Amino acid sequence: MTFKKLLEIPQEIICLSLSQCSERRAIFEQKWSNHLKEKRFRYHITDKPTQDSLNSRFKNFSGSRIERQTLNNKELGRWGCWLSHYEILSNAKNRELESILILEDDTYPNIDLINEQVNSYPPDWDVIYLGASSYDVLAEFNDKPAPTEFSYKDKSSKYTYGGWKKVRAWGTFAMIIRNSAFDPYLKELKDYAPSYSSIRDVPTADGTYYWYLWKGLSFYFNKDFVLHDYSQ
Repeated sequence: MTFKKLLEIPQEIICLSLSQCSERRAIFEQKWSNHLKEKRFRYHITDKPTQDSLNSRFKNFSGSRIERQTLNNKELGRWGCWLSHYEILSNAKNRELESILILEDDTYPNIDLINEQVNSYPPDWDVIYLGASSYDVLAEFNDKPAPTEFSYKDKSSKYTYGGWKKVRAWGTFAMIIRNSAFDPYLKELKDYAPSYSSIRDVPTADGTYYWYLWKGLSFYFNKDFVLHDYSQ
């Protein structure tokens, strides 16, 4: 299959964007238009986070409140991204979706790879990174054909997963998330922000996946099929 076929895995594609970033969305649509045709797509648009708006969003799901009174823009952005992932995964779970693709609005497809042949992805995947800022390789497949439960009857039923790496990655700007990962992520947020408590530390969506969820889930990466425009 080609890298482009990976876009057919998720039942829905969601782009994270701030309400004031209409120019980003215009660029996003221009760069992605040919690859999102006939696919279920929507934006998850939020206002630029403030102390008050974040506390309001926390109250909606746990009653927790952010204790720190002065947060810089980077910290506010991290809180906003963290809660947006919670809202997106909650929505997907409630609608019983099997998998979703979350893209940030400053991503674009790597046209040099889009039609490149890639081996089948491992069947035990929970998260597939289509792009990542950095990653640690936990295991790597070679090109040796892997037998399946049908191989003893049909030798052609062996699969090759060469090129795929089991990782823990830093970079949530392009990731396919299976429903098997919904509850673990939602649980991390609820554990971090128990009901009617005050919160001091600033978490990140990246950190939740990188530091915690990789221990019980399977994260895979092959190549940077999706790139991140850091200039935006």
